[in-house]
Amino acid sequence: MHVHAQSAPAEDDILFIIRVDDILSRNQTYMPSSILPLQQVAEQAGAKVTWGVMPHRFLEANVNRGEMTRDLLVSVANGHEISLHGYIHLCQQCQSVTGAAFWGHEMYCTVRNRALTYTQQEKLIADGLKILADSIGVRPVTFIPPGHVSDATTHQVLADQDFHAITINADAGFVRDGLYNAGTSEDFGWALTQENYVDRRTQQLRDIRERGAEEGVYTLLLHDPFTRPGYLDGLLIDWTAEVLDSVKTEFGERIRFVTLDEAARELALVETGLVSENQLPDGIVLHQNFPNPFNPTTRIQVELDRAETIRLEVFDVHGRNVAVLVDGALPAGLHSFNFDGTGLSSGVYLYRLHTPGRTFTQSMVLVK
Repeated sequence: MHVHAQSAPAEDDILFIIRVDDILSRNQTYMPSSILPLQQVAEQAGAKVTWGVMPHRFLEANVNRGEMTRDLLVSVANGHEISLHGYIHLCQQCQSVTGAAFWGHEMYCTVRNRALTYTQQEKLIADGLKILADSIGVRPVTFIPPGHVSDATTHQVLADQDFHAITINADAGFVRDGLYNAGTSEDFGWALTQENYVDRRTQQLRDIRERGAEEGVYTLLLHDPFTRPGYLDGLLIDWTAEVLDSVKTEFGERIRFVTLDEAARELALVETGLVSENQLPDGIVLHQNFPNPFNPTTRIQVELDRAETIRLEVFDVHGRNVAVLVDGALPAGLHSFNFDGTGLSSGVYLYRLHTPGRTFTQSMVLVK
């Protein structure tokens, strides 16, 4: 896979996001199923998935027995995205009043119409980031608020924690400097049955046709699908495949499948008119490592159309440098560098290419 310069979407493009929330659930009737069948449907359509992950699920033995960890590592390696979906999806303010935590919101209490303090929200987000880094070696840069509600305090915390995208029920646009909202949509696949299958598909396609064409971005939302009978018996899988096939047939090349992160970056370019800081000069290509996932070695290639001074480094998700693969002048051509993960833990690692005036980062997954 070549990584080229990022650009703003064309005027009639529709940036299409598949967002799946709550992939680890407390549902005790149906234990969580593998996310990979849904991911495979997306990949067959040329699409990517943004998984909304609640970090606390990794601490709950009854819903995480290792399968989701392995699935998510494979997913990240295939170019899909993990987005931070709060911390535990329970409201501390409701609990302090009623003695029982309210399911459905977290950062902002919709019962009392009051947000948690900056310090409280900062701790929830920081704790969630640490769990994800420790569990699967991933550091998200996008945020899905539990209950789909947030306020200016949430946005300030996210900006201070280096998040650059959020998805809430509001028009797409900046909610504050450096934090872009890509918007969201209704979940037409919720409670899917044989009886409402065709009607829900028709509603979904109509919504894509109306909102996607008007706004230039559309989020196909699937909320907590992995503990529903419609997923376990394959109904939602078939429905999603049909929706994606219909979208591709109707819109053709106008549809561009992206993650939430990618959509927010591109939409931000439209509003600011800025050039992406990650844009690579023409003629320089940073290739995806191969194999990926890998154990313990992999190859990273850099393609130069002219002599150039570069530095290629590898970092863990905490920002610690674990290797420098090259640092110096290279002639034009294709250059290969081997990375050996012996002695490192499983997880996501970042490799960063520095050239004069430009920097670009890719990810790879070590699975032992």
